[in-house]
Amino acid sequence: HRGPIPVELRESLGSWVFGCDVCQDVCPWNRKSPASDEPARWAPRADLDPLDLAPLFELTDDDFRRRFRATPLWRAKRRGLLRNAALALGNQRDPAALPALERGLHDSESLVRGASAWALRRLDTPAALDLLAQRLAVEPDEQVRAEILGQENRSIAETPEDV
Repeated sequence: HRGPIPVELRESLGSWVFGCDVCQDVCPWNRKSPASDEPARWAPRADLDPLDLAPLFELTDDDFRRRFRATPLWRAKRRGLLRNAALALGNQRDPAALPALERGLHDSESLVRGASAWALRRLDTPAALDLLAQRLAVEPDEQVRAEILGQENRSIAETPEDV
């Protein structure tokens, strides 16, 4: 999915960031396929399993290209990977994710900013709400503004017309 993940699906993603594993497991055609005689070739890369989410928000486009060009994550592109990472961090609700989500809230991609805003609202800490209020004052994208003003935390709006 290239755009924002529908709100009603976000929580069900849990900590899932990317992968075809579930599709492979449930595909009826795969029931008949033989097991690989090269299991090491198909094993997850040690540097990507598990994927540490917070450092992803420090990746520039060039960093993303260097690190993920020869991996399936390349298909998601930087913006899709960071969108998914923000949603996973929001589902984890760990206040330690605040610095990474703050970087995401100021990303050049509105898709990343919107997902980071949703995740910060899920943290529901005074620091997270303060970051959202600050971003609301300068955010030009209407979809991101809507994420900032989500139904759960309308109190971050500075004035009634922002609500």
